[in-house]
Amino acid sequence: MDKSIIVDMYGIDEDKVHPIPIPVEIRKIPKKDYVDKEKLIAVFSGFPHKYNIEAIEFLKLVAENTPYVEYHIFGAFNPKMFGWIPPNMIFHGFVPRKDYKKMLLVADVAVMPIKQRHGINVRVAEYLQYGLPIIATPEAVRGYDFRPNVHYIAYEKGLEFEEALQKALDGKFREEIIKNATEHARENLNAKRIAEKVGKIIERSA
Repeated sequence: MDKSIIVDMYGIDEDKVHPIPIPVEIRKIPKKDYVDKEKLIAVFSGFPHKYNIEAIEFLKLVAENTPYVEYHIFGAFNPKMFGWIPPNMIFHGFVPRKDYKKMLLVADVAVMPIKQRHGINVRVAEYLQYGLPIIATPEAVRGYDFRPNVHYIAYEKGLEFEEALQKALDGKFREEIIKNATEHARENLNAKRIAEKVGKIIERSA
């Protein structure tokens, strides 16, 4: 997305623009039990900018139709902004880091119904480090070179999100998704591999 914006804005040859991902260092992932679930614990976190507010408004609509999911919202979001809140949607605000980490450890999935088309979302890397499969739009995982339903549980619009939640009830599916995503990050998004990629680009341009 960002590459096309730069090319259009500055009239640069697209072959001379090389997007470089942020390094993702996956160390030892905390042990999680990926078992089949009848109910899911989902996490959404971020800052109250336009796209995140839109995402929460979307989650509010979905929450009313998915009582089997607990949605835990972290960040400086004032619940009063959103009017009536479904009982399965819980706003925590800012919490100590240790409490936030506890939630990432017990959660089943992270949810990222975000339509922002530029930049890289660092929350993706954070969720991977805690072994947390992600239900997301393609825009939310931009820059990570993830494949839908291989590295993340994909949805693009409307009821597809509820279908993605249904898929996430399957423990083996969640485990396979996070296994693929963390292996991809270790092999392709570590600092050494990215530095090698940059070096080759510089050599070809010299």
